[in-house]
Amino acid sequence: MKNKYLFLDFDGILNSNKNYRTLQMLGIPTRDECGTIFDPQYVEYLRDIIDIFAGICYLQKCSVNSIIVKVSVT
Repeated sequence: MKNKYLFLDFDGILNSNKNYRTLQMLGIPTRDECGTIFDPQYVEYLRDIIDIFAGICYLQKCSVNSIIVKVSVT
C-alpha cells in the first residue's frame, strides 16, 4: 500500500477574527510563543480532516527557520 500524504497550507486559516476578539474581550492573551492563538473550532475541523487521512499529517511552517512537525491524532 502506498503512503498517502496530506499537505495543508493553513497559515492564517486556523485563527479567526471572532476568536481573536473574544480573547481580547476576556483579557486572555491573543498570542503565545508560537504566534496567534488558534480558534478551537477550526482546530477541531483540522482534527476531522486528519482523522480522514489515517491520523497522520505533516505540518510545515513556512518561514526562514522552516520546520516540519509530524502530527498524530489519537
